[in-house]
Amino acid sequence: MKVVHLSTTDYGGAYKAAARISESMRQCGVDSELLIRTKTRADTVGTEIFTNPVQKLVSKMKNLINLILSEGEVVSDYLGTNVTRHPLVKEADVVVLHWVNSFISYKNVEQLMQTGKPLIWVMHDMWLFTGGCHIDHYCGGYEHGCGKCPYIKKKKLKEKDISRRNVLRKRRMLEKGNIAIVAPSQWLATCLIKSKMVGRNDIANIPNPIDTNIFKNQNCLCGKYPVKGNRKIILYGAMNLFGDTNKGGSFVIEAFKRLVNEDYSLVMFGDRPKDIKTEILSHIHFLGFISSDEQLADIYNMADVVIMPSHQENYPNTILEAAACQIPVVAFKVGGIPDIVRHKETGYLVDYGNLEGLIEGIRYCAANKEALGKRARQCIEETNGYAIIGSEYKEIAQRCVGKNEGK
Repeated sequence: MKVVHLSTTDYGGAYKAAARISESMRQCGVDSELLIRTKTRADTVGTEIFTNPVQKLVSKMKNLINLILSEGEVVSDYLGTNVTRHPLVKEADVVVLHWVNSFISYKNVEQLMQTGKPLIWVMHDMWLFTGGCHIDHYCGGYEHGCGKCPYIKKKKLKEKDISRRNVLRKRRMLEKGNIAIVAPSQWLATCLIKSKMVGRNDIANIPNPIDTNIFKNQNCLCGKYPVKGNRKIILYGAMNLFGDTNKGGSFVIEAFKRLVNEDYSLVMFGDRPKDIKTEILSHIHFLGFISSDEQLADIYNMADVVIMPSHQENYPNTILEAAACQIPVVAFKVGGIPDIVRHKETGYLVDYGNLEGLIEGIRYCAANKEALGKRARQCIEETNGYAIIGSEYKEIAQRCVGKNEGK
């Protein structure tokens, strides 16, 4: 069986999950490839679709038009790239869509359907069933087909706005072909069902995989990182540490202010903010953006506890990586996080917004690191290994092919 996965870029959590899903399928005997709109580095997994500068320019122009036709933060992918002529797509038995915004339009999905190939759509956020947002911040508009979208910056909101039109367009798209939808978390699957977006589409709940041969408990050469003394280490990482308010960076700083006098240090990886004003900078260490999984695993092993105070999350790679390295995680009890973190068994869960709970969770996880970490690793091995997840994706791909041939 040949499978091609589609992803817009070669960075970010959705890409990382897509690359790992593809590799897990390869390890289960599937000829699996990754096709990407834009590659930023030569050493990342995947083939870039564009082979000349003109194609890249046309793609950028289409994205610009999409932005012009958008309203506020609600963007609709009217224009995209027809990938049906690419050799990897033409040779594939199954096409898997991941985070494809600014790459694959509604029409492009329908073009893929017209090839007769079955599609699998892996949801890495809420976009597939909302009016255009990737997380709804608990708006809940998707449950009644959106409209009067709070993301649209107008004084008078309309019922039949771009968010309602996007929902109707997505619904028509999903009704046209053989698309199986995968939700990594139970929470996201439940949201999808509430949206009433899907009719005859198959829905599967398959967790994201993690390479347990890379992410594992090991001796960390902490001396090569700028962390001094014998203080306990709280680790926090995100693509956009403080610019993305969904990641809860302000909670991290506020919690650390209360813990800095208890012999804790805070280590962060991701894009370093240009200006962070706090009196405790001497105990905060920025490692920058980390691209290597091997280096990232080393950094996890330096920590006593990982903190993740996100507002909404699907199925975070950060928690998978930490748990595989036997590092307990303290996080808000939101989205798909409870699928991975078991309260006081593998980590610590707190009601959203409870700063005192985060602080207590950090203390608890640091004090019980060994026991929590061992159980966290065991749970990852039981549910998220490449062999397990690769087999599940191989099975759903075979089922899609069989369903298509039976028509």
